[in-house]
Amino acid sequence: APGRMDFSVDKRRDVLLCYIDAHVKKAADLLLETDFVFALKKLEDRKVLAVLDLLGPSSLSQKYCIELLQAPRSDAVWQASAANLYTYAGEVATTPIDPKAALARFAKVTTPVAPVVAMPRETIAAPARVHIVQEGESLWKISRQYKVKVEEIVQLNGLEKDALFPGMTLKLP
Repeated sequence: APGRMDFSVDKRRDVLLCYIDAHVKKAADLLLETDFVFALKKLEDRKVLAVLDLLGPSSLSQKYCIELLQAPRSDAVWQASAANLYTYAGEVATTPIDPKAALARFAKVTTPVAPVVAMPRETIAAPARVHIVQEGESLWKISRQYKVKVEEIVQLNGLEKDALFPGMTLKLP
C-alpha cells in the first residue's frame, strides 16, 4: 500500500550501513546494539573495518573486537580490532600489533588448572560443551535446555553478571 513504511530487518540494516558509509558513529553503535551477530558474521571485511573505525569505547565495542579476533577474518580486521582494544584501554600497542597477544590480554580467557589430588573416576567432569547465544536467550533458558544450573554456567565462563549477547560462546558443563 502507498505510504506504508518498511520496518524490516533488511531495511534497518541497509539504512544503518548507508549511515556507516557516511561515517556516522551512532550508526555503528546501533548496528552492534540491534544486530550484533549480523555485524560479526555477515559483514564483509571492508564494512567491518568501517564499523571498527567509527566505534568508541564501550563494553559492546570491546566484545565485538574480541569476537572478531577469534573469527576467520583478514589480517586487516584483526589488526584494527586489536588496535581498538588497546585504544579503549588507554594503552599504546607495540607495533606491529600482535592480534593473538591482544586477544590474550583483553579476552581474559582462563585455562582451568588440573587438580593436584586424584579424583574418583565418577567425579571427573566430561569435556565441556559449547552453546552460541541466540537473540533473546537468557542464562535461565540455556540452563534449562542443557539441564545444568545457572551458577555452573556463570562459574565455568567467569561471568560477572547475566549480560549475554547474541553470538557469545558459552562453555557448558
